[in-house]
Amino acid sequence: MNNPIGRGHPSLNHDILINVFANCTQSANAVSARVCRRWSEPAIDHLWLSLPSLFPLLRVLLPLVIVDGARDFDYDAPQPNWERFWARSARVRTLKHDDNGRPGSIDSARDLKGRIAPGVIPYLLLHQSWADSGRFLLPNLKNLEWTTYWAQSLLQLPYLTSPNLRELAINLSAASLPSAPVMRCLKLLASLSGLELRRLRITTAYKDKDQDLELAPAVASFVESQRALSTLELGWLYSEGEIIQTLYHHQRLVFLELLLAFDSYDLVQKSLQSLAGHCPLIETLKIFCPTTFPQPMTCDVIRPLFGCKQLRELQVCYGGDFEVNSESVRSMGEAWRDLEILNLCAGAKGSRWDGAPFTLLEDFAAEFGLKLRRLALNFTCPEELPTADVVTTSFSQLEILGVGKSKIDSVDRFGALAEFLVSVCSEKTEIAYIHKDYWRADAFQTKGWENAPDTKSWVLVKDIMQRGRRLRQTGLERVPIGSQ
Repeated sequence: MNNPIGRGHPSLNHDILINVFANCTQSANAVSARVCRRWSEPAIDHLWLSLPSLFPLLRVLLPLVIVDGARDFDYDAPQPNWERFWARSARVRTLKHDDNGRPGSIDSARDLKGRIAPGVIPYLLLHQSWADSGRFLLPNLKNLEWTTYWAQSLLQLPYLTSPNLRELAINLSAASLPSAPVMRCLKLLASLSGLELRRLRITTAYKDKDQDLELAPAVASFVESQRALSTLELGWLYSEGEIIQTLYHHQRLVFLELLLAFDSYDLVQKSLQSLAGHCPLIETLKIFCPTTFPQPMTCDVIRPLFGCKQLRELQVCYGGDFEVNSESVRSMGEAWRDLEILNLCAGAKGSRWDGAPFTLLEDFAAEFGLKLRRLALNFTCPEELPTADVVTTSFSQLEILGVGKSKIDSVDRFGALAEFLVSVCSEKTEIAYIHKDYWRADAFQTKGWENAPDTKSWVLVKDIMQRGRRLRQTGLERVPIGSQ
């Protein structure tokens, strides 16, 4: 360690350096501190570049003690080292903090979760106002993820922001968290005129969607204030259109994830029409709507999105089905020439619609075959399937075919279906099956479903497909896959 460490040194990997905070005892930390004095500036920068908690930084100033279940400064300790604290705080670029620690646990470097006492931030601000009124607590912080179970933590969050903050994630992880402090926090953040976020994510854990809906207007006001946003992730917060109505200032938005609390297709369609008008450059759109309507959703509901010509990923997940046919596939293909990922309610139970016939994959291949990498939909297996010698179009880039909860009724169809899928899919296509009874389950999960109940038929189809591909690689293209 006598020689300066270059920036390319493997020990400077920030994931490794984070473990210095997570796995060292206090005595080991003292040794590490002496070693760090001999590191070069690049090494120190990397060490403080990404923090898994605010506690390591606070300990630079003063020791921490437990007071009423929260971490507070030990004000009886020797004189705090403000110069070192401000030097370290200026290096922090990424911060994650989770206040769900164990109340009364031993104060050690291993314990990175926990509450920050209400007096800690005011103490820092008091010194800051006397020393340098223009200084931010974390002046160069770019990425902040704040996970809270405690209302007081929400009032601490805004003081860690600065004009340099670009990504903010707020995880409201307690079902009992009061809505009032959440709304105060959001209103305070919205009032910061110098805050220009590029990415915002807010999640909640409320069991009653009415609590989400109570927060939605405050979230919408905060979103409206952040006009430089390119990514907005609100897939775990119910809203009734307030968010979409505030996006008229967000023409640069390219990623959007929303959870809608609508009870009719008409409301969904009108909201998507507003969205398409506000955000014509959207590239990734994930719409979640758990309501189950009397009739399956059709392409007409999402037709307003045809104006979003840059769309590369569309996932529509709700409690019912999505009915699709050759005409709707052609319409989507004409509108979204660059589409790479498409999920049309693959997690639906399929109680009102049997699913799209597997032969529709030829239509998808004709429209999207050159670029589509992932496709998920509920399918049904028709009586007759095209054989390999009559399949004229196929996917060249398809990595995952999500078959949702599709069922194959007859064992006699396994071979024919496998032969058809090998013919229409690419050599690298994997099968994803949803075995969980959950409407927003991951439609592209290719691992872990094989041992679940009621998946034997798809395990067999997958095995037959693999054997068929091996046959083709040996030049036996004409041998029917099902006969092997």
